[in-house]
Amino acid sequence: MCKGNSTGSDSVRIRRYKKATVYLVLQCVLLLEAIILLITEHRTKSNKFENSEEDFNKTKMKLLSDIHDMLNKKVKFENEIKEIIPKNLQLTEGNKLLSKHLREMDGWRCYQSTLYYISSEEKNWSESKQDCSKRGANLTIINSNEEQDFFKTHDNVWIGLNNMEGTWKWVDGSPLTLSFWASGEPDGAKECVVTSEWKTLPCSSTFKWTCERKPSIEIKNLSGIDSVKIRRYQAAVMCLVLLCVLLLTAVIALCVHIHTNNTNYTGDSSELLINITNLAEEKDQLLTRNTDLTEKTDQLRTKIVNLTEARDQLVDKNMQLAKEKDGLLSSYRDLIKQRDQLHQEKNELLKSIHGMDGWIYYQSNLYFVSSEKKSWTESRRYCAERGADLIIINNREEHDFVKKISANANVWIGLTDSEVEGRWKWVDGGTLTSGFWDPREPNGHRGENCALTYSPGWADYACSDLFQWICEKSILK
Repeated sequence: MCKGNSTGSDSVRIRRYKKATVYLVLQCVLLLEAIILLITEHRTKSNKFENSEEDFNKTKMKLLSDIHDMLNKKVKFENEIKEIIPKNLQLTEGNKLLSKHLREMDGWRCYQSTLYYISSEEKNWSESKQDCSKRGANLTIINSNEEQDFFKTHDNVWIGLNNMEGTWKWVDGSPLTLSFWASGEPDGAKECVVTSEWKTLPCSSTFKWTCERKPSIEIKNLSGIDSVKIRRYQAAVMCLVLLCVLLLTAVIALCVHIHTNNTNYTGDSSELLINITNLAEEKDQLLTRNTDLTEKTDQLRTKIVNLTEARDQLVDKNMQLAKEKDGLLSSYRDLIKQRDQLHQEKNELLKSIHGMDGWIYYQSNLYFVSSEKKSWTESRRYCAERGADLIIINNREEHDFVKKISANANVWIGLTDSEVEGRWKWVDGGTLTSGFWDPREPNGHRGENCALTYSPGWADYACSDLFQWICEKSILK
């Protein structure tokens, strides 16, 4: 019996052990699966971080390469800016030279890339040559038909041809090869030459002269290539700015992505973020420098535009001055013609004056001294019938002249106070302001209203008295 009870108890224990063994096996299996899962997840995360780190390093290297390329472009851009600056200085210097050239152009005339000066005064040949030397030029050398035609309107003007050494040479020592002698020239006894048709004259004679010289500067324009380069520089700056913005955006996005997906690697991420921040600061510095360079470029371009406009204004002013000078020369020639015409008319008038019986010319007026005697009114009528009037004495010189031509005789003059007693007026209606009265005159009151001149001075007499008279008329009327 005892044996039988023991057997039943053992069976129960064995079942319990079996259950416990199955449970432990299941636990081990679960733990093993958990360990495998953890190991797998750890390896996955490690590989993922390694891949992320590798991608970041590649990105970092690419960014560094882009920054290096951008620095090279910046250096290239700065070099091109340095090339623009000398051109800007050259343009400024050109404008200064143009202003100086305009100041030197006073009296000069440009023809076929040569400046010519025609003097307004007259000198001998040697003095003319010295004047040209002072102006940085020399007496004109005529080497072509066109140049000879240019001087056709200028007669009797010294040129740089002479025979002082026995042969005809120009002032620069070159021999005469092309000539435009007038008929019967050259005369070997005379050593210097004037235009327009060449004539030989003594070098001591005085004439106008002509100088010639080359312009002191040549105006240069900026080429179209320079303008294209400036536009390219602007486009390059804009592209660099956009590239920097994109790179900065990519770096920030990459930093955020790495920081979000790698929180377990804070130390490495912090170090990478610091590097990215440094790169961003370098980019900002580059952007600032590029912005400064862009502003400088815009300033230089504006200055170039302003200098170009100033140069165009100076060129326009030069052309306007040349036109004004041509107009003045034309007016000068017209005035010379008018002067010659007036001289001719004056000579003809003087000839006609000499033919007028009894009339005397003095200071653009004609005077007639009568030989008979009449009253003041009849004397004035006589003068009026001959387009004249009784004389009006305006100054001491004319008073002395009247005394001279009248031989101090008593002669009526054109002065009366017949309208208002004591208010003496000339026959042209002018009021007497000062006269040459005899100290005792006038003294006739209402009975003596007409004036005459005699040896002591003027005196008033009755207008009905009979005296000689003097008529006066202007030759300009």
